[in-house]
Amino acid sequence: ATVRSLSDWIQVQLQKVNLSPYFLAKELGIPTRLVRSWADGTDQPNEQQREVLEKFFGCDANLDPARAGFTSSRR
Repeated sequence: ATVRSLSDWIQVQLQKVNLSPYFLAKELGIPTRLVRSWADGTDQPNEQQREVLEKFFGCDANLDPARAGFTSSRR
C-alpha cells in the first residue's frame, strides 16, 4: 500500500497488526471517533498524539506534513 498521508499510515499500521480503531482507541484511552477521524482523514493527530501513535506502533510515520498536503490540528 502506498502511504501518501498520515491517514494512510494509520490505516496501514492498523492493518499490519490487525487492530480495529476501537481497540487502538481503548489502548490509548481516547474516543474511538477520534481514531476513526484520523484514519479517514477528516482530522489529524496533533504532534503529541502522533508521537504516541508512533511509539504504539513502534515506527515513525516518516511523513513531512507539508509535502503530504495536510496540516497539524495543533490547537
